[in-house]
Amino acid sequence: MNRLPFEVLLQVFEYIPFAEFGLLYDVFAQTLVDEAVVYKLGKNRTLPIVSLISTNLHELATDKVNRRNESSLSMYYASYDPSHRYIWTLPDFSCSQHYFKVKDAYVSHGKLVLRRPHDNTLFSQKSLVSLWDIRKRFPPTRAGSFSGASEYSRIKSQELTLHQPGCVLDSCLVPSSTNSSVKKISLGDNTSENTRIGVVGKEVKKDEALLKRPALPSNYTRQVPKAGADGSICSKSSLLVPTYPDPTCGYFLVERLAIDIPTFLKLYC
Repeated sequence: MNRLPFEVLLQVFEYIPFAEFGLLYDVFAQTLVDEAVVYKLGKNRTLPIVSLISTNLHELATDKVNRRNESSLSMYYASYDPSHRYIWTLPDFSCSQHYFKVKDAYVSHGKLVLRRPHDNTLFSQKSLVSLWDIRKRFPPTRAGSFSGASEYSRIKSQELTLHQPGCVLDSCLVPSSTNSSVKKISLGDNTSENTRIGVVGKEVKKDEALLKRPALPSNYTRQVPKAGADGSICSKSSLLVPTYPDPTCGYFLVERLAIDIPTFLKLYC
């Protein structure tokens, strides 16, 4: 097969499940197999390739939930950065499912993890951050002036970048008290100083400046989801998500997720 034209190999590899791609690296050059992974992803851009999972919907929730009290958000292939072997993904900005509601709930051991779509076995996942590390950046919904809530209310948004080996997650935290939308976002806006969680050091900061992030939609605006006439958020509700009283204290807007090829393939093994 090494003598076959490159284009033919890509088309052949397209029919091989991601779970078997590890074997291809034993036979073919890494760059060739990497290209095959990207080619396969690019042919199915309308299908999610990874899911961001909140393991406790009472702390971090979307409208997509399961019977394990988990909540999820789908991520779709956007671009590839060969210098870091990063697969960049974006949420579906055309609907309301590009954010998590942050709940003012008790502290538990919930986590934000990565899994392959429709994974019911929980056999393989990648942990990104504890839900409390996100929740603690918002004041309680009933906080008084002594809690620091009054100071926080002046903050319109806060960029948050999560770093873990093999993963980078760009996000933005918006408190529920924010009434007006924040400026439009372009690729250059995320080069400003922000908060980082996870693996942080000189090498991380150096590499981050070189990351080839995909552009966000030109009409994307960081803002609190639009409320209806009754004050409720305009999105599909779920019987599994508590709605009254509403404990939402803010929103965790997911903007980009990068996952390197080895980490991505491990999710499918």
